[in-house]
Amino acid sequence: KQYNLAYYYEAKFHKISQEFINTDQTKQFSELEIKYKTEKKEQQIALLQKQSIIQTLSISRHRTTIGITIGITLGIIIISILLFNRSKLQQLALFRQQELQQRELITQAIISAEENERKRIGSDLHDGVGQLLSAAKMNFAGLIDRNSIPKEKDKFLAEKTLALLDESCKEVRSISHQMMPNALLKSGIAADIRDFIEKLDAETLKIDLKITGFKDNLEVNEEIILYRVIQESINNVIKHYGASHLSITLEKTINSISVIIADNGKGFDTTIGSEGIGLKNIRTRVEYLKGNVNFITSPGNGTTVNVYIPW
Repeated sequence: KQYNLAYYYEAKFHKISQEFINTDQTKQFSELEIKYKTEKKEQQIALLQKQSIIQTLSISRHRTTIGITIGITLGIIIISILLFNRSKLQQLALFRQQELQQRELITQAIISAEENERKRIGSDLHDGVGQLLSAAKMNFAGLIDRNSIPKEKDKFLAEKTLALLDESCKEVRSISHQMMPNALLKSGIAADIRDFIEKLDAETLKIDLKITGFKDNLEVNEEIILYRVIQESINNVIKHYGASHLSITLEKTINSISVIIADNGKGFDTTIGSEGIGLKNIRTRVEYLKGNVNFITSPGNGTTVNVYIPW
C-alpha cells in the first residue's frame, strides 16, 4: 500500500523505458541512415557505371561512325583511282590499236606500192629493154650469118658479143620474172619458189629445198609477201654471204607457216651497225603477216633465218 513509492518507481520505469526506446530508435535510425546512404552511394556508383558504359558506347559508336565514314571515303577514292586507271588503260589500248592499224595500213600501202612498182619495172624490162635486146641479138646474128669474117680475132669477138647479147636477154628476162612473178598468181608459192631456184646457177650455189603442207594456195597478198621474203633472203646469200650451200625448209601446218633458210657463208656480226635494207624489208614483211623473224649468225658460222607466221 505504498502508493507514493509505487508511483515514483513507475515514473522511473517509464523514464528508463523511454531512454531504452530512444536509444534503440536512435540505433535503428542510424542503421537505416547508414543503409540508406550505402544504397544511395551504390545507386550513384551504378549510375556512374551506366553513364560510363553509355559514354563508352557513345565514343565507340562515334569512332565506328568515323571509321565507316573514312572507309567509305577511302573506298570511293580507290574505286575512282581504279576506274580512272582502267579508263586510261582502255584509252591507251585503243590508241595502240589505232596506231597498229595505222601502221598496218601504211605497211600495206608501202608493200602494195612496191609491188606495183616492181610490176611496172618488170613489165618495162620485159616489153622494152628485153625486146630491144632480143631484136639486137637477132639482127647481130643475121649480120654474122650474111657476112663472112676473115680474121679469127674479129670472128671470136663477134661470137663473144652475140653470147653477151644472149646472156643479157636471159638476165633481163630473169629479172623481169623475179620482179613480176606471174607463176605466183597461177601455180602457188611452192611452184614459184621451185621455179625461181631452178633459174639459179646450181654449180655456184647448191640449194636443198623442202616444202611440205602447201596443198591449198594462200591469199594472193600473203603469197606475194612470203615469196618476197624468201627471194630477198636468197638474194642476200648470193650477194653478200659468199655461201656454197643453202638449205630452205618451208612448212605449213594447221596453225602456222615456218620458213628456215640456212647457209654456210661467212655470216656477219649482228652487234655492229644496224640492219641493212634487205633485212629490214624481210622484217617489215614478216611483221605485216603478224609473224616474227630471227637472224642467227656470227662471223664465219653462216646465217640462219627463222620465220614464224601464225595461221
